[in-house]
Amino acid sequence: MTRAGAPDRRIAIGAGLALVTLAGLIAVGAVLTRSMPQSTDAAQVPGPNEAPLAGGINMTVDSAVQTLSVPMYRPSTSVASDASIRDVWVDPGPQDQELYLRYKSGIVLKIRPAGDALSNEVWAAGLARDGIEGSMQTVAGVQTFFVAQEGSSHGSARFFLGSALVTFIGEGDFTVDDLRMLVASTVQRAEQAQAEKATT
Repeated sequence: MTRAGAPDRRIAIGAGLALVTLAGLIAVGAVLTRSMPQSTDAAQVPGPNEAPLAGGINMTVDSAVQTLSVPMYRPSTSVASDASIRDVWVDPGPQDQELYLRYKSGIVLKIRPAGDALSNEVWAAGLARDGIEGSMQTVAGVQTFFVAQEGSSHGSARFFLGSALVTFIGEGDFTVDDLRMLVASTVQRAEQAQAEKATT
């Protein structure tokens, strides 16, 4: 003999199981969606052990120029020129937009909007507290902070160019003089580009 209310309980239990099943399917779908590439560019990004820039997209120089919100001035020297670019990576941001460009020589060029970036003086003081000494020099009229290569530590040059923070890193046997030439060439090309723009 069936007690009153039993059918209602069976309906309630069945409805509960259906909701649990539906929730599970939704959760699985969400996981699969997150794991799938969101665009063709995103699908081209290698794994974390291959990409030099977290969240970076491997692209051409022209695409990088269009993506960055600041000018992408580049040097033209024997160790770093457009003809010797190895690969280009851009984190499109918008919060932490950054360019990471590698040359075949081992030179790396990093560019990002200056925004709230630390000044060279504050940056130098922070490195000094960590036992890393550098030198402040003026190259082609631009204040630049240099750190010389020492042992396995790479040398670097850090400076502001217009609205951009620019950093050169020497992943190899590069002297401060080598880095100074890169800075001078980049500033010179920036000035040339600005002069051409002013006359058009």
